[in-house]
Amino acid sequence: MLEDILVASPSLEARHAAAPFVLERTHYLKHLKDQGYAEKTLFGRAQVLLRVVKWLKIDLASPVTQQQIEAATDRAGYFDDRRARARYRFVEAARLWLRFRGRFIEPVRERLPYADLIGDFCSWMSHERGLSTSIIRHRSGELGDFFRWWHSQGRPFRKIKITDIDEYLILAAKRWSRHTMATGASDLRVFFRHAG
Repeated sequence: MLEDILVASPSLEARHAAAPFVLERTHYLKHLKDQGYAEKTLFGRAQVLLRVVKWLKIDLASPVTQQQIEAATDRAGYFDDRRARARYRFVEAARLWLRFRGRFIEPVRERLPYADLIGDFCSWMSHERGLSTSIIRHRSGELGDFFRWWHSQGRPFRKIKITDIDEYLILAAKRWSRHTMATGASDLRVFFRHAG
């Protein structure tokens, strides 16, 4: 089954076949392959999903909440800052797989500050630039984080200066890797060019 989707090691194939929800995980990985995901990404996702089904302890007949996924990450040992990247991959893989299966209960989110600007930017990225859904989702998430921070400062959108963006990036540097910093700065630059 797995060998039809990616070239995997015999040990990964054996663990994949022995773990719960083998058909559901295989179907999802095939979906990702059909969407054009790279072999390396599929291999990584297959490995993370093995940890998800080990620690999440669910049946696929019941819906799953974000809180259940977060609790599973704690059981898996992803609870300190040194494991933040692994925790993110675990949560993201679980959420996307369960959403694909129609079993994820989307958390109720408050309306983002400046949601209309983010929506306009997403529409532009999709229709004018032809960017993928994953890139648009990532950029809008980064932008949402920035606007939440900006909104907490109690200042209007038109008052944003380059020094404010620098201040935000300095704060973000405490939790972001160098690569994430470069990507975040680039995402903000693209947005402000578009908004300008």
